[in-house]
Amino acid sequence: MKDYYVSPEPWVESVLARVGVDTTNNGEIDTWTDWTRIKETYDYIEGFAKQISKTPAGIDLSDLPAGFGFGFEFKTIQTTDNGILPVMDKITMIF
Repeated sequence: MKDYYVSPEPWVESVLARVGVDTTNNGEIDTWTDWTRIKETYDYIEGFAKQISKTPAGIDLSDLPAGFGFGFEFKTIQTTDNGILPVMDKITMIF
């Protein structure tokens, strides 16, 4: 039997996300981005037979105003008959 590598990454295109900002310092999100379909992208690394480079999924937040706090929401959508949804074990926000 061959050994197969199973990636923990979301190789499906069924993740939507949005980010919001509390602009009034009242603990509530006042401004949200639109729901955006996000996904990682993969490409071969030249000179390697089975290596790939990965670009993390991201959302452009340049239109959001400054604020006192933020919120993040995501949802997954079942798009196949196999019942598989991505596993989200970590979200990294970079400011």
